[in-house]
Amino acid sequence: MGAAFGGRWAAIDIGTNSVRLLVAEVRGDTVVAVRRALRLTRLGQGVDRERRLAPEAAARTAAAVAELAQQARDMQAKDIVIAGTSALRDARDRADFCREVERTTGLPVYILSGPGEAALSFMGAVRGLASVAGDGEGTGAAREVWIVDVGGGSTEVVRGTAQGQVVARASADVGAVRMTEAAVRSDPVSAEDWCHLTAAIEQGLAPLWQALLGDGQAEGVPAPAGGLFVGVGGTVTTLAAMDQQLDPYDPDKVHGYRLSRSAVAGMLERMRAATVAERRTWPGLQPQRADIILSGTAIVLAVMTRLGADSLLVSEADLLDGLILWAARLGRDPAYLVDGR
Repeated sequence: MGAAFGGRWAAIDIGTNSVRLLVAEVRGDTVVAVRRALRLTRLGQGVDRERRLAPEAAARTAAAVAELAQQARDMQAKDIVIAGTSALRDARDRADFCREVERTTGLPVYILSGPGEAALSFMGAVRGLASVAGDGEGTGAAREVWIVDVGGGSTEVVRGTAQGQVVARASADVGAVRMTEAAVRSDPVSAEDWCHLTAAIEQGLAPLWQALLGDGQAEGVPAPAGGLFVGVGGTVTTLAAMDQQLDPYDPDKVHGYRLSRSAVAGMLERMRAATVAERRTWPGLQPQRADIILSGTAIVLAVMTRLGADSLLVSEADLLDGLILWAARLGRDPAYLVDGR
């Protein structure tokens, strides 16, 4: 049985690169944001290589979760759901981290499976389509919706309808932090590292396309003409801010922004020629993301190219919104969304 509708809810997303908070009012199927907050903690530092959490990364992340949970309580949230994604899926010692978070917050941590993360990102993003697609494009039942979520440790792509029905979903272990640690050793990036990076991205995304399409169609462009492509997550919203040179970041100008593939390609070329220190000065780019934005942008461009998407409609509504709906509407069911390992 689902939980009661209405009231103020909160969700905390423990990602590979950041910890994010959303406090929102739930009105039926609508999530109305009251407060969003972000802490860049890089929990995924070294996880791809070691399969364990670095103690300093775990400590600063747990502290950030405790801080944001207290913020949610101070704002009178009736319930708080905490979820972890790629870095915690991969870490062998994740149980120790989750126990520490539960000790300091009194709240359990749900570690989402890759498909579960994809489904909740789709749920959250689709609920934001009424505002994000307000440019006359239309989101009728016959129109397919593709949600692209490039994170620090993984990339999710979901195909479905504007009414929230999921047709296909897949997750790949390709993210901005993971790919940077795996392939980028030079600054600015060398031709050799660039080749390694793009090859790693292509190889890492291949199972995603196979999962979405099946063996017989893995080489074809999957997306039909006229599909609505929506981009969510920190890499995509950062690119929208950079394309507009927003300083400071303005979510109202990011939400609903149309990010073209040509703009992404142009920004990527500029990143390849710049050092990390130079990138830290760019408007729209948080300095803490300067080292991983190259890999994140390369992933975004690879996905857009593979889908045949000339642009992405950028949405601030994402996994956090989906987590709140999961708690408020579905009572944290179905359980398959959670990684049971």
